[in-house]
Amino acid sequence: MNAQLPNLHTTVDTTSVVIYVILTMASLSTGGQNLPSERQTFRVRGVPHDWNRDGLASFLAENSYTSPDVQTLANETHGRSQTATVTVQRVPSQLQERLADPVKGIALYIPSSDQHSRPRSLMLDTAFLGVTTLYAPLSPDHEVDIIVISGLGGRPFGTFKERQGEYMWLRDALSYDVTEKSDDKPISRIMVYGYNSNSVQSDSFQNLQDLGTAFHRHLRKLAVAGAFKPIVFIAHSIVGLVLKQTFISLYKSNDEEDQKLLRAVYGIAFSGVPHHGMDINSLIPMVKFGPEGDEDEKVVGLLRSLVREARQTQQRRHPSRQISPAQIEKCLQSLAFEHVQDHASGVSDALSGTCKWLLQHETYISWISSSHGLLWIKGKPGSGKSTLLKHAFTHQSLSNTANDDMFISFFFRGRGNELQKTPFGLFRSLLYQLLKQAPDTLLDLVDTYTQKCRAMGNYQEKWRWHPDDLWRFLESSLTSVLAIRSVWLFVDALDECGEKNARDLASKFQLLVEKMRPLSSSGKQLRICFSCRHYPILSSISALELCLEKENRGDISTYVRSELSSFGESIPITIPALIIDRASGVFLWAELVVKHVVHLGLNGHGPTEIAAAVHSIPKGLDELYDGLVHSMTPSSLKLIKWVCFAKRPLSVSELRWAMAINAEYSSLNACQNANDYIPDDSRMKKQIVKLSQGLAEVTMGPNPIVQFIHQSVKDFFTDKGLSKLVGKIVGGSISRDTAIGRSHLELSKSCIQYFAMEEIVQFTSYEKQNLYGDYPFLHYAISSWMTHLKESENYTIAPEGILELFGWPEDDLSDIWTELYNEMDEDSDGCPIDNIHLDHVAARYDLKGVMNAILQSDGMTAIGVDTPNGDGMTPLALAAQSGHEAMVKLLLAISHVEIDTKSLKDRTPLFLAAEEGHVAIASLLLATKQVDVNVKDNEEGQTPLSSAAKNGHEAMVGLLLATGQAEIDSKSSNHQTPLSLAAENGHEAVVRLLLATGQAEIDAKDATGWTALSWAVTNEHESVVKLLLATGQVDINVKDLFGRTPLLLAALSGSEAIVKLLLATGQAEIGSRDCKGYTPLSWATKNGHEAVADLLQLYALSLC
Repeated sequence: MNAQLPNLHTTVDTTSVVIYVILTMASLSTGGQNLPSERQTFRVRGVPHDWNRDGLASFLAENSYTSPDVQTLANETHGRSQTATVTVQRVPSQLQERLADPVKGIALYIPSSDQHSRPRSLMLDTAFLGVTTLYAPLSPDHEVDIIVISGLGGRPFGTFKERQGEYMWLRDALSYDVTEKSDDKPISRIMVYGYNSNSVQSDSFQNLQDLGTAFHRHLRKLAVAGAFKPIVFIAHSIVGLVLKQTFISLYKSNDEEDQKLLRAVYGIAFSGVPHHGMDINSLIPMVKFGPEGDEDEKVVGLLRSLVREARQTQQRRHPSRQISPAQIEKCLQSLAFEHVQDHASGVSDALSGTCKWLLQHETYISWISSSHGLLWIKGKPGSGKSTLLKHAFTHQSLSNTANDDMFISFFFRGRGNELQKTPFGLFRSLLYQLLKQAPDTLLDLVDTYTQKCRAMGNYQEKWRWHPDDLWRFLESSLTSVLAIRSVWLFVDALDECGEKNARDLASKFQLLVEKMRPLSSSGKQLRICFSCRHYPILSSISALELCLEKENRGDISTYVRSELSSFGESIPITIPALIIDRASGVFLWAELVVKHVVHLGLNGHGPTEIAAAVHSIPKGLDELYDGLVHSMTPSSLKLIKWVCFAKRPLSVSELRWAMAINAEYSSLNACQNANDYIPDDSRMKKQIVKLSQGLAEVTMGPNPIVQFIHQSVKDFFTDKGLSKLVGKIVGGSISRDTAIGRSHLELSKSCIQYFAMEEIVQFTSYEKQNLYGDYPFLHYAISSWMTHLKESENYTIAPEGILELFGWPEDDLSDIWTELYNEMDEDSDGCPIDNIHLDHVAARYDLKGVMNAILQSDGMTAIGVDTPNGDGMTPLALAAQSGHEAMVKLLLAISHVEIDTKSLKDRTPLFLAAEEGHVAIASLLLATKQVDVNVKDNEEGQTPLSSAAKNGHEAMVGLLLATGQAEIDSKSSNHQTPLSLAAENGHEAVVRLLLATGQAEIDAKDATGWTALSWAVTNEHESVVKLLLATGQVDINVKDLFGRTPLLLAALSGSEAIVKLLLATGQAEIGSRDCKGYTPLSWATKNGHEAVADLLQLYALSLC
């Protein structure tokens, strides 16, 4: 039958597809017919993962199936449930009629007490149509798939069954027979494929092509995460014709998954039926298919060699990648950030006797038993969600250590830094934990990091991770982890990353659980538990829900009675019950009231006064906070502003000095001599509690920070509390936005005043260690004043007093700020370069109010709007580069501004805007008609069009081309054209746009002789290669300075997909040699790219 296989010369490696012919005696056995026995063998599909053989047998017995014997129980290929083969003595009489149709089968409903569960049922049949898994090894051991296909008209299960017995070779022995591992663990999944066909007197309209297409569809379902295990087929009788049709279908397909499936075929064993004239008696011992046979070892030996060859070839094609510990460590550093591992350090531990109810709650039990993969702990602000989730995380991680389950977590902190309250921080933290615990599952991430650093430079300085990319890596790594371990993911306070982000993340979690469910095997599951407020937008999420304020009354009671128990009769017996009742499930409210009651008790207040005080406290948190505002002072207001609006949480020392700054003082010494100065951090900690009325705290740990006691406090002050407090202190009423805007302006001015202090300005020897040690608030001040000023402008607050603080127009303070910043943090993005003025800062940070004030001042005439900074960039250039459209408009409105001025690198504002892709700004500049569209920089010799093409800015490329002035084939210093640069970096849309003009020189060579095609091939940009080849105008055999053609370059790097594309043109010269005399095949073989070498050899054979 070998001669009947299709010509797969560009796809299948014929050197590794081994074909054996085995003679069977199916025609002499009764395996293909129903035996005259009452015992019947059923296939049972849909068996839940948490059922074992005994459980299934008991269920069938309860449903009147006599003496059920569960022979096998294996995971189905889709991973959602299990499939069993069961032999029963007798089928219930009421179901006998339904057995007349073996295809339709019988459904048995599985009752469930879980109201959240979807209805489930078992499906029993005797036809065994489609793919049936008879044996599945453990996931870590699974290396090969063996698929057995019965002959036309044959029975998939009966063909290989012992005559007049129960022994079934495929099910009972094959997986062990072909194992060669030292521990004898099976490595092969055994499956049979059945189809409804009878070649004689058939009523079926299916022909061989139909059967092949159907088999093709079933095979595609074997893919896990887009990959297939090596496949060995055992084809019975003339079913080889069906295989042939399947191979033809795969070969003709352009679908990538079909090509992977075709390459996964490593061996075929054809079993034939002996014909008249052969020595039948000599064949009978070989094909009896009973246990402990001697002759059948010959058949097993042949199959064992197929499996061995499949494993060896797979290992040669896909050698395990070696990633060095140093590479992993560097990748970890790119994901790390401050507090990346402080998962729950800011969350209170559960008090003794609390949270235990969770572990017995039916919803929680349902979640951990994996009937659902998603659990939402929801509740009011302050109800104790974070503490409960931390308790669940701690309990599960400690109780599942023996199972080697993986636990990862993230606790959002709305009061923390940017990465602690954004999805980007979540993704980085989770990947950091995964890479720490299971580095082998994230080799692609490490590879990507290494390649990007090699191509673009250092992380953060030249490139940064994108959240979408990190999420994709997270998905792929979980797929790998779940093959061997269960994963528990706990995410706290989803609401603290914003309502929109919370909605998006909840949807991602749901999709992740659904996507991973079919991939889990051997009971390995992905479970996600997250906490969040009562967001109606999450109601559509299909998750188990646990509403905390309905469940936590007992915990609140335990806490209140424990805290007040030591006071005896001094506190009325009715007070605990009153607090518990009025808390209405809000743990934080009870905690604040208990502290107030304790304070009253310690200060000698009597029972009546205490009871009256509790009754007077409003029930809601906001109302409680509102009451505390009335007791606050001007110093309280200052503290609240810093805690609420600092761009990151401040340390105690930072906050102590921030509070000490006063516009009346020009020196730190004067600040220290003020009456309200707090001399040390220990006293400052007490003042934090006192001034905030207990609403702010200092965290524990090695790097304590100041924060509000709960996110609800920050929400209160941001929403309405600040305006009320300002109105109380200053008098009158003030809007929310005005209060916030003015607060940011005051914080900005405090920062400027700090680094303008006499001691700092007169400090002559700037040493980083001294600066950090002697001036704890300095780094925050120099790096944050611009942010606060920008925030104030966002609330339409004029920058009053800023020019005066900087001493405009002399502007000496700008030089001091620059020097300090470069000394303390020269590698940060915000660090300025030398020789700047306040107008440069305003342009870069989009401080329009400051720029307006500068333009209206007398000093602008003396300084000049076109004064360059240390890089030769004017304010207009800085605004264009930073993408500040309104600032550009403001500057262009100045009649005497120079629009096309060049930096030290000869980059104009237009060039800078093009490089960054700021289309609106480029449009404004082009509209002036005073710019050179083809200006070249002196670093790489690129034009604005070249730079935009290189960086993939499609809209910008279109804008520049539309001017009709841009040189489409302008050449850079190394002679690369815009098309070449776009192709090099894989920007498909830009390549398409340039090609569409019909003016780009497609085969233009750079200094090394590479064309756009050469670059796209080398960097494996498949879509760009397709675009270029589709023009029909590329020289596919163009040679560079070293004699290398695109095909040779693809073979050199081992890009199988690119090689296929080039060979498919029929024009590639596979025998072309480079200056070393190497051909594409030589390089592929030399570099170990076996799949590419196979392709080239097969292509060469096809030309013979």
